[in-house]
Amino acid sequence: FRAPNVDDMSKFGTLEANVFEIPSAELSPERSINIESGLKCNSSIVSATFVAYQTKLFDLIDRIPTTYEGSDTFEGRKVYQKQNVGDAVIKGIEADVEATIIQSFTVFGNLTYTYGENITKQEPMRRIPPLFGKTGFRYNHSSGVWLKGECAMAGKQDRLAAGDKSDVRIKIRLVDEVMPAWDVINVFAGYSYKSFRVQVYGQNLLNTAYRIYASGVDCYGRSS
Repeated sequence: FRAPNVDDMSKFGTLEANVFEIPSAELSPERSINIESGLKCNSSIVSATFVAYQTKLFDLIDRIPTTYEGSDTFEGRKVYQKQNVGDAVIKGIEADVEATIIQSFTVFGNLTYTYGENITKQEPMRRIPPLFGKTGFRYNHSSGVWLKGECAMAGKQDRLAAGDKSDVRIKIRLVDEVMPAWDVINVFAGYSYKSFRVQVYGQNLLNTAYRIYASGVDCYGRSS
């Protein structure tokens, strides 16, 4: 189970541009049943992991519209309160691999997919990220010089809960009610000798405008 935390029970104030939340003193713990299965491979050349899981949630804590002092708005914002409102299921897969192609040259990658469904509301769960992952390479030379390149990506997310669509951090990024996909290229290089180290990097070389899903903060543009 997951007991309600202080934030769940005592939040009082503005959460987002259009949300005012009031305390929820009567919350009960969320309960869950989890099933997980996986494979792991580890050799001198390849290291890989694959995991699949499913979690069933009961007495899900979620934010729902309510009233405060007889009104469903406060200071121009809709009033919400956390309550135990139903059941949900989350399932997904996680994969990770690293392989040595030739001596000192390694490629790597990881991928995560999550599916969440609010069974009671018959809609997607809030803030479920889209398919995302990373792939790249590392090169280490015996002289102390090293190089790393990576491409991070996230697919589009079109399974949005009503709460996602009303969340200003998400809705301002939607295009035709879909969170667009993005990809970012980063490169790093450096040199190490005894206690001396120097590193240079270039992040987001394509200068992509993006956010991690459900974050209210824009990530770095092109930088070095």
